[in-house]
Amino acid sequence: MSEISDFAKERYAQSAMSGADYTAERVRRTVRWIPKTGKLLEIGVWDGSIVRAYRPAFEGEIYGTDVSLDAMKPALPLLKEAKPCDLNRDELPWPENTFDCVVCCEVIEHIVDTDRLLSELKRVLKPGGVLVLSTPNLASALNRVFVLLGWQPLSTEVSTRRSDYGNPLRKPLTPAGHVRSYTFRALVEQAKDAGFFVERAAGAPVTRGFATKCAEKLFGALSASLASDVMLRCRKPL
Repeated sequence: MSEISDFAKERYAQSAMSGADYTAERVRRTVRWIPKTGKLLEIGVWDGSIVRAYRPAFEGEIYGTDVSLDAMKPALPLLKEAKPCDLNRDELPWPENTFDCVVCCEVIEHIVDTDRLLSELKRVLKPGGVLVLSTPNLASALNRVFVLLGWQPLSTEVSTRRSDYGNPLRKPLTPAGHVRSYTFRALVEQAKDAGFFVERAAGAPVTRGFATKCAEKLFGALSASLASDVMLRCRKPL
């Protein structure tokens, strides 16, 4: 457990989350899915780039957490409150029924005990509160092609040094530290089992290449189960 957490901290220290271009698509949908006001908790604030993108559309208070305060320094001016939390070890440092909305995008794949994470997200949400959840899709249309070719699927990692082993189309970037891989169906089933109502599902592209991004958008429009990045809008029961 400590090795995974230490790797996450080292990952922040080394570089930005490079090599992906899903942010704009995901942020646009996040803006549409979050409430306009209230208390919002951003899980995995990092440098605040995601919060900065939807801050103008959200009139309430934004709280944030990440593995360390150092990781969140650039985001602090955007936040009402920031608290460090290693989600592989700690409980979220807020009482139950605190937030109207929780945004947990591209985080769950870094967590060992994902059931515990979802339980914590539900605990801090108010009854009727909204959870926006996203993660890479192991069974995306692109990954199905890659597996047929015998290549390593996108967003899966076998090394702590390089991200491109097994797939000639990937660049040798520093791995992001993914320890879980989700299909669309697995994410929906686990969210429901955690006690959430799944209200909406959508997808977003993750690559930078024009052709592959167009293909990702097309498949994602056909079905969220084929998208490269899966997004869910969930709600805690009243």
